Amino acid sequence: MLGGGGNDRVLKIRLQNDREVARDLDREVELFRFLEKNVSTNKISVPPVLTFGKYRNLQWYLRRYQDGTLAGQMKDDHGFSKKFLDKVFPREFAEAISDYQNCDLKEVRKLRLHYHGNWWYRRDFDFYRKNFLAGFIRSDLNDNFLSKGEVEEIDELLKKSGKLLDREAKYLCHGDLYPNNVLITPEGKIVFLDWGISNFNNPAFDVAFVYLGAWRSKKWREDFLKHYLMRQKTEKILQSFFGSP
Repeated sequence: MLGGGGNDRVLKIRLQNDREVARDLDREVELFRFLEKNVSTNKISVPPVLTFGKYRNLQWYLRRYQDGTLAGQMKDDHGFSKKFLDKVFPREFAEAISDYQNCDLKEVRKLRLHYHGNWWYRRDFDFYRKNFLAGFIRSDLNDNFLSKGEVEEIDELLKKSGKLLDREAKYLCHGDLYPNNVLITPEGKIVFLDWGISNFNNPAFDVAFVYLGAWRSKKWREDFLKHYLMRQKTEKILQSFFGSP
């Protein structure tokens, strides 16, 4: 962070030789500018990118610093903090996500983002099943949290949902809504930070991320899901993922 006297700035620099990773910062700048122009600002605050550039394999951008309080820290809270859940109404959070998902799809598709359809879910699931889930199920840490049968059920669900996941991978998705990427301003506006891995995905992904992160309050997360489904234009599609509210 740079600056002072109320003129703080955030400088993000990426030094990479990998071409694909280097493109991520370009996409993030493009997305910040898209959100600033297209997302309503009565619920979401979008810190504007002031300038950006590149020199050889070094890329950077400078944006205005946004004051506020993070929704939690994964290493300490393992989800959204109780303080956040007590302060932020689930309806407001649901509307904030709905606002960026309901942007004009024709305009959204102009963004140079990756498509996370069935192939992405299949690859991720197979990786975690092989490298983590099998060992976790057998470990002492698994206190009736997950069974081999439940993993097989997820496998079958992905097989059955492949066409649906491919067809609906067309909505703007943040993709990384951990509590340390969500900030609340002193005025009560919601800021979604770090859009570096944003993608085209089905509309349920970000919602499920928040729903699972709000494990401290069953009422909060159920109200959040109810308000989201009531507001979202793609209610029938969402019920394919979530079931009826």
